Amino acid sequence: MKSASLELIARLASPTTSVAWLVKFTRTDAQVFGYTTLDAALLVAGVVYKANGAFKPSSIQSKSDLSVDNLSIDGILSSVDGDDITAEDIASGLWDNARIDVYVCDWKHPEYGAMQILRGTLGDVTMSGNQYTVDVRAMAEQLQKTRGRICSPQCDAILGDSRCGVNLAPFTVTGTVNATDGREMVHNTETTGKIPNYWKNGVLTWITGNNAGWKVEVRDSADDRIHLWENAPRTISVGDTFSVYPGCSHEIDVVLGCPKFGPGSALRFRGYPDVPGLDAIVKYGNATG
Repeated sequence: MKSASLELIARLASPTTSVAWLVKFTRTDAQVFGYTTLDAALLVAGVVYKANGAFKPSSIQSKSDLSVDNLSIDGILSSVDGDDITAEDIASGLWDNARIDVYVCDWKHPEYGAMQILRGTLGDVTMSGNQYTVDVRAMAEQLQKTRGRICSPQCDAILGDSRCGVNLAPFTVTGTVNATDGREMVHNTETTGKIPNYWKNGVLTWITGNNAGWKVEVRDSADDRIHLWENAPRTISVGDTFSVYPGCSHEIDVVLGCPKFGPGSALRFRGYPDVPGLDAIVKYGNATG
């Protein structure tokens, strides 16, 4: 049930209204960004909603069967860091799982407050030139997610978590960039002396530089070279520092354990290697059974 002040309800029920849409983004780092379809900024309930000529929410489709509400929002990317939504911040993950609140208000009387239309989280983001399109994942989507564990031959623990039990500190190396292509390739001297692809599927975290705090998975490695799965949102420079730890294949030898993390890792394996796969289902009998 939607709630609103009596004054706002009366205004919305009147023959002529002065309705403006409001959208508030709350990132996981607690930064709040507000936008309105009006051609002037509005202050509603302590939040400033900026006017953005290209900001445009689509129509909302809601159904009584609890299926996911449909809404997309278009806007213009900013070129100023921290000022608005930028392509670099999206690429670096700052907007992942951001909360979105959609309201309507009377722009002539913002003191009447706003009525909430939809609440959700940031979904897929498409960028084209200096524009972006955001899909909103409504709260009802949580009801459609699979819960519980999935029976799989591979280990379903996340490397380093409590179910995995591996202490990543002894395997983590800190390095300094001495050559780079500026986006996804890093040369350094601290990660040498390992077998090819030792760091594959591991996680590299930038400590200093333009990308400080950004984490990315390693695509492959060889001697002093590391390639990343994603281009860095900002330019990688010589002298930037990072930490990296090796990845896990999520497969294991039940006797030897993982060759990277030692024999004890076999005892913590969370997969079901003896579960029959699709090959067993389609298999047919022969002379030997």
